[in-house]
Amino acid sequence: TAGGPDLIKQVPNMTFTKTNFSGYSIQIRGIGTQAISVTTDPAVAVALNDTPFIRNHFFEQEFFDLGQVEVLRGPQGTLYGRNATAGVVNLTTAKPTDQFEAMGSAEVGNYSQRRFEGMINLPIVDDRLDLRVAGEWTKRQGYSYNELTESRIDGRDLWSGRVTLGLKPASNVQTYLVWEHFSENDDRMRSAKQLCKTDKTPLEIGGKPVPQNQGGYDGVTSYIGQGCLPESLYSPDSFQVPNGYTLPYYG
Repeated sequence: TAGGPDLIKQVPNMTFTKTNFSGYSIQIRGIGTQAISVTTDPAVAVALNDTPFIRNHFFEQEFFDLGQVEVLRGPQGTLYGRNATAGVVNLTTAKPTDQFEAMGSAEVGNYSQRRFEGMINLPIVDDRLDLRVAGEWTKRQGYSYNELTESRIDGRDLWSGRVTLGLKPASNVQTYLVWEHFSENDDRMRSAKQLCKTDKTPLEIGGKPVPQNQGGYDGVTSYIGQGCLPESLYSPDSFQVPNGYTLPYYG
């Protein structure tokens, strides 16, 4: 599992919906929050080492050097708070051990894709003081092509690093100190193309005529005409905007 989308593919009855500004909603067994925005808390909580993340980029960050991933179904409010009514996704990072370990992997693919991951575990003082350092770097070109600028967009250029220090001052006391950093500098799109059968602008509202401006943006007609009508995903109308009208883009 290299990230959130890969986890969704491997866990039964678990789905998600994602919109602009990294807003998303995870659903387990069909239960979840239907309102999706940056100000709406999802019904399925995301936690790292049992610590809930109220705001996170679960589907942007890459997974690396994990000990396990738990998907807990049903209400988990006792341990994870009120925002876990449908379940919890708990990511547990690998802990330092008293054995020397090292790991490295590399992936190379089309679109100039490169993904490198590495880890080293160093026992410092027997099993009382151990250090584990791990990191990951991903970079590739975007799958989408901008014909105006003749360049690709929606690429990736991100890296993460984690340092974990295990301290065991007594036989019945174990403490872990974790430092982690995530950095991203790419041209990721907030959302891909949304299929829509454009709802035509009404001729009148409340008995008052609505200005009809075919193919232009007048601040009134375009705003009212941004709605979508029910249509099949495979219908040509879902991929075309009638009368050559282009919906405005707010970037």
